[in-house]
Amino acid sequence: MGETIRQAIKCHSITNNEAEYEVVITGLELTRELGINRIIMKSDSQLVVNPMLGTYTAREARIQQYFEKVRELIKQFQTWKVIQIPRDENVEADALANLASAVDVASDANTSVIHLFHSVLDLDKNEKKAQALRKKAARYCLKQDNLYRKMFSGPLARCLGP
Repeated sequence: MGETIRQAIKCHSITNNEAEYEVVITGLELTRELGINRIIMKSDSQLVVNPMLGTYTAREARIQQYFEKVRELIKQFQTWKVIQIPRDENVEADALANLASAVDVASDANTSVIHLFHSVLDLDKNEKKAQALRKKAARYCLKQDNLYRKMFSGPLARCLGP
């Protein structure tokens, strides 16, 4: 039926609430870049889910900006759905969050984590290059110090050479 895309994202100098939206926005952008038209989002964050369902309005101006960015992005999908799941059922997301928080930003060896150094709301002239890099990085993963290309309809393909 569908594919699951997993990414660990490291954010700097933002609140937990902003980090929740950074993850959603990055996921939506990546999904669109991959040409996906239908999406189901699962989140344990009431701050993300409830505004999307229309049952809550954020009070903070910065969170409202994030929500507006999400609203712009979801308009690009044929269909979308958001499901709130209990925090204790979100083990996979917790594992990815722990991976991202454990990685040292100064290390180049940790290529399996996408590092976001600036907020997605703070757009600059390198936005197209950043989007292209995120799209390319999503197609690869690092397992036991070996680089693999993810194949949507098959096994991982090991990268040989530089």
